[in-house]
Amino acid sequence: DCFPEHFPTPPEMDAPLSYDVDDKRWMRSQK
Repeated sequence: DCFPEHFPTPPEMDAPLSYDVDDKRWMRSQK
């Protein structure tokens, strides 16, 4: 996956994460 460089760095990838553009924060994926 590629993210714009202004996006914050995701936390340790211990779970599937997706960037919530509306909230502008990383969310744990519900998948």
